Amino acid sequence: MVVGLGNPGKEYADTRHNTGFRVIDALAEALEIKVKKRKFGARFGTGEFSSEKLILLKPWTFMNRSGQAVATAIGFYKLALSDLLVVTDDLALEPGRIRLRPKGSAGGHNGLADIIEKLATNEFARCRIGIGSGGEAAWQSQVDYVLSRPSDSLEIVTNRLYEGMFLVDAARAGSDWDGVIATIKKILDRAGAEIVSLRKWDDRKLAYEINGQTRGVYILCYFRVDGEKIPEIENSVRLSEQIMRVLILNAEQMTQEDIEKETPSAKAEKEGQKSEEEASEEEALEEDYDEQESDEEDSEEEQADEQSWEKEENEQDDDEEDSQDDDDSDSDLMPDERE
Repeated sequence: MVVGLGNPGKEYADTRHNTGFRVIDALAEALEIKVKKRKFGARFGTGEFSSEKLILLKPWTFMNRSGQAVATAIGFYKLALSDLLVVTDDLALEPGRIRLRPKGSAGGHNGLADIIEKLATNEFARCRIGIGSGGEAAWQSQVDYVLSRPSDSLEIVTNRLYEGMFLVDAARAGSDWDGVIATIKKILDRAGAEIVSLRKWDDRKLAYEINGQTRGVYILCYFRVDGEKIPEIENSVRLSEQIMRVLILNAEQMTQEDIEKETPSAKAEKEGQKSEEEASEEEALEEDYDEQESDEEDSEEEQADEQSWEKEENEQDDDEEDSQDDDDSDSDLMPDERE
């Protein structure tokens, strides 16, 4: 069941605070589900998605009393908490940015707070969609801002999961570990990334020198960010004095279990790169060895040629001497007796 939070009535339609309602309307249109049934103090509709029954629900009891409609619907359909996703607006996130959480506090949102109270737990998933902040200069209060209508249509910014392998020289990682981690977090924070996991992954000898270093520590980080921010992260690493390299891969296919494993996809990528580098080094060594053997063979051939030339010259000298002797002998013969 997907629950979108908002306030009923034309005066609240399309306001920032009704982002949850707008998401339900968008899903209903895309999945051809009519959200017109009236029950539980809500408007709802049922349909199917990926061969599973789907309920789209909008509490019709105003935002601050959303919990009663949600609790009643869950009881009626005998749903587990794992079957519930609540969609709401979030003033702390920039407009359109999405944040998914499997559980958590209300974070100051009255609708979420009432659902937590009625269900007596916060162990349910929620999807927060940013509506930003108008600033005190533009709005007298947050209430005025959230109940206003955005000037432009709401654009959903989709954050994807990425895997980043940050390479730090071993000496620096050993002497200033906290500083290295703080630098990585700062780089990601500037890009608006949400860190999922960050830990030291491996310490190994490098296949080739980087910035004069022969050993490096790999720091593995999973984070969610707008894909357009990746070049910004890579550029920040290039300008950093603490981080030598970063390799960023799309990790959307990875589950939480995959993330917790010791063999992430970046390992295969890095091992593949290392194998290619080692193969290149071996090829270079083989070429050097072949060239050395070729030089030795050339040298032996040259020596053999010189010996052959000397032999030919000696034989030629002998032939010339024999020829001279023949000439001397022929000179005693009559012209018609010569060959």
